[in-house]
Amino acid sequence: MRIAVDIDDTLNVVERYKYASAYVQRKQLPFVCKDEHANAFVDVLDWTFDDVTQFLQEGGLVAFTDAAARPGAAETLSAWRQAGHEIVILTARQRVWFPNPEKISRDWLEKRGIPYDRIVAEVEDKGEYCAAHDIAVLVDDNVDKCLDAQRRGVAAVLFGGKHNRVRADEVYFGANGWRSADRAVRRIAHILETEEACARALPPRREELYDGWALRYDDCDSRALNSVRAFLPSRMEITGKLFMCEMCYGSENKPTRFHLTPLDGALDEVLSRSGYAMEEGVRCMTAPIYDLPESGAECLSLSEWVRCYRTVTGERGTLRSFARIRGACVYVAAFAGDVPVAVGMGVRDGRLLGVFDLFVHPDYRRSHWGSRVLAKLLLEGRRLGAERAYAYIAAHEAEAASLLRAFEFTVSHEDWYRIKV
Repeated sequence: MRIAVDIDDTLNVVERYKYASAYVQRKQLPFVCKDEHANAFVDVLDWTFDDVTQFLQEGGLVAFTDAAARPGAAETLSAWRQAGHEIVILTARQRVWFPNPEKISRDWLEKRGIPYDRIVAEVEDKGEYCAAHDIAVLVDDNVDKCLDAQRRGVAAVLFGGKHNRVRADEVYFGANGWRSADRAVRRIAHILETEEACARALPPRREELYDGWALRYDDCDSRALNSVRAFLPSRMEITGKLFMCEMCYGSENKPTRFHLTPLDGALDEVLSRSGYAMEEGVRCMTAPIYDLPESGAECLSLSEWVRCYRTVTGERGTLRSFARIRGACVYVAAFAGDVPVAVGMGVRDGRLLGVFDLFVHPDYRRSHWGSRVLAKLLLEGRRLGAERAYAYIAAHEAEAASLLRAFEFTVSHEDWYRIKV
């Protein structure tokens, strides 16, 4: 994924008060301090824009060129690049103060050994830039820029410091250093990877993309397959998009429903204010896949598995479209004699294995049939190259949660739905 990273007060520490006060004393100027912790020179002293311009032209740029890098910055960005992420250095440095903001930024980054893929300067509206260039995460020290990014569907990590504070009640992820910033970005990447893999494993019969949102429609009654998912950042104003979604689902005689993740906090607030009621959520549980012995469950063809699935669940309605699944599928059933008593399906997508449709016939529950199916799914997933497994379960499904925990699954994150009432 693409990660945008700010420079000033995020990658470095600009000691504005130190340099500004030294300049004032040297020049014997009458300025007084307004806020020694401010992250803008115009707010440190009672300066005007022209005063700051003169200060920078008379050597004040050293406050930026000599700024120390924050501990762990170089190591963290290096680890992100090694993990396959693209690093975009995104700075608001303007040419009116910085003669060549790209060169000054590049020289500072290379001198301190901080890796990156490209630099973009003179970007004041970072949320808009990220949305327009499919950047998934913004790491910045400016509260307003972080909140604006999240309103556009860009995950934001607020870098805290003396000039601001990380607030737990806000929708962004907070970081008080590069170690916690790394944890936040890894969590965001994990959620995105799992959610995208799940969407590919559960494709609807019809899907329409609308400014970063996927409008999903299916003949079955699955909430996941008949809801809106915010896959990419938005460029349009949300209220108008909501109206369009409601029109589209209304024409299908379906309620307008949104599937939300922990990255959709800003959208959730808008939906709540717009009359969307909260529905029961689902938990995503994940686990590493390790070597397991054969369990006695069997791999089947899709047609054989569907017959077993209907026998175990009693389902006679329309099933979802298995033919549209992107990924290697494993269909497993366990038998008591010739009678199918438990079923499950796995979808391998890259290093992940999704576990779906894990059911045990009511007459055979609490007899380890579900464990046999899950063990076989994990074994086959490992043979296909998967390293981790995930499964989504409803909040009330205590037995399913207990089964997954027995195989070392833990809760990764919780999704929820909102429906127009």
